Amino acid sequence: MEKYRQEIQNQVRIGGIIIALTIALFSTLHVFLYPKITNPATTTLVGYVEGVILGLVAVLIIQMFVRGKALKDETALRKLYNDEHDERKQLIQQKAGEPLMAITGAIITTAGAVCVYFNTTVSYTLMGAGLFVILVGILAKIWFTRKY
Repeated sequence: MEKYRQEIQNQVRIGGIIIALTIALFSTLHVFLYPKITNPATTTLVGYVEGVILGLVAVLIIQMFVRGKALKDETALRKLYNDEHDERKQLIQQKAGEPLMAITGAIITTAGAVCVYFNTTVSYTLMGAGLFVILVGILAKIWFTRKY
């Protein structure tokens, strides 16, 4: 259990680093890049990308609080350990292609977020494709949860 406690502590540290880097990136973009954007379609898409990223950061913050709380309580830590190492959930994730679908969707969506500064049509296409991949992964997980 001590090894798992160290793993959770590392996850909380990495989450803090990601949040700090995101705040630094947004601050830099607001100071240097956003004042130069004049196209209204690009401005709308940039707002969308910001909203998605900030929503993901909010989810990360909530996960950090849950994991930080589990570090302080042995019962909550044991429950979190059992929940993460449940064989049924692992089988469902394997059948649904959980890690690969999430990573692929994140990469495609990130590419769409980067393309917003160059071409809005390509950005819309990549964002739509990324969200479609993520949606298919979620639907596959729901399907296999009911099946197994």
